[in-house]
Amino acid sequence: MSLRRRVIIAAAACAGVTALLALVVIARIMLTASPQAAIESALTPGLDQANTLLLEQSTADLALNAYVELERTNSLDAYRQAIGRATTVLDEIEKTVQGHSDLTDLTAQARSAQRTWVKTDAEPVITLMEAGKRPRAMRETNSTEARAAFDAMTASARTLHDAVNSTREQAATSVAGVTRLLLLSTVLAVLLVAAAIAALFFALRTWVLEPLEAVGASVRRASDAPDH
Repeated sequence: MSLRRRVIIAAAACAGVTALLALVVIARIMLTASPQAAIESALTPGLDQANTLLLEQSTADLALNAYVELERTNSLDAYRQAIGRATTVLDEIEKTVQGHSDLTDLTAQARSAQRTWVKTDAEPVITLMEAGKRPRAMRETNSTEARAAFDAMTASARTLHDAVNSTREQAATSVAGVTRLLLLSTVLAVLLVAAAIAALFFALRTWVLEPLEAVGASVRRASDAPDH
């Protein structure tokens, strides 16, 4: 085999190994890291939205109680604004979790639980207050059914928050794993390239330099011989 062919084969092998590793790493990133990173990024607002949902639901309950206890119209306005914001937040969460059937189902459950509380507690109490039946309204809003409906509403919102957070953390963990794989693959690629280069120099030394040195030595011995 000629020197040129040997060098070409060695260089091609080195380039081939490097290219193969690069393709593996790129494919891994495209198949895993990019979608998971997109999930992590998309669900991050969902955490804030779920926290806001809990806050607005609690604000609505406090405002409703203040309306009954203090008979203040501005407390009724505060209730309506808070429950309106909670409904808007649920709409936003529904858009945020599109593509995640489990989170979509939990969002629907949170919406249903909120409607149940409104129909069980808020609407009857407001109707009684507007009819001038404050004592009955107080009994109604402090009833076991009303408190159970509120607890179910906030529990459903917390479950939604925890599920969004869990899905986001799983995506973040996957991205971190791929990042570690990328680092490991990069180090391995560098080591393999270094090994290939070392092998190439060794081959050049073995196939070229040493034979040339041997030829040079033979020439020198021949020229130093007495018959020359």
